[in-house]
Amino acid sequence: MALIKVNSQGITDGTILGEDINSTFDLTGKTVTLPAGVGGKVLQSKYMQSSSGTTLASTSLTDLPLTNTITPSSASSKIFIQFFIQAKLQNGEGYGTAIKRTISASDTTLNEMESYYCLNYTTGGEFGTPNSYMFEDSPNTTSEITYTVQVKGNSAANIEIPNASFNSLLIMEIAV
Repeated sequence: MALIKVNSQGITDGTILGEDINSTFDLTGKTVTLPAGVGGKVLQSKYMQSSSGTTLASTSLTDLPLTNTITPSSASSKIFIQFFIQAKLQNGEGYGTAIKRTISASDTTLNEMESYYCLNYTTGGEFGTPNSYMFEDSPNTTSEITYTVQVKGNSAANIEIPNASFNSLLIMEIAV
């Protein structure tokens, strides 16, 4: 290991302290190990809003146009996922949501949730409400990850996800 001189004192124990650095310190492409108790910081954040809506009549999970990618800087990082959607439902039917995680063309469905509406509407009635969902993932990878919001109906009645600015997906890498 080469001795690095950053000031007239030099570094003798291999430790570089903040006061030893007089300018920027470029760690591009290097792995930095944080001391214990330093986790919980947001390392990166990706946000997107829906650019189109969709209508479906399916009881199977279907991808929505809410998708985003992130490449974790550490395999130990957690990924926090939050999404907002509005679903217009015929006859007060319910629907379910899920997050699909794709790593190297391999899909995994995460956190499938059911949402039920117990309102008594007549045939042809519609009900729409915004919903917020949160989930934490532990993907254990530094490969690119794609997260996609999915939805399914509890019956074959139409579900409409309108093109609305509050249909959004937020993903954040959290240091552990």
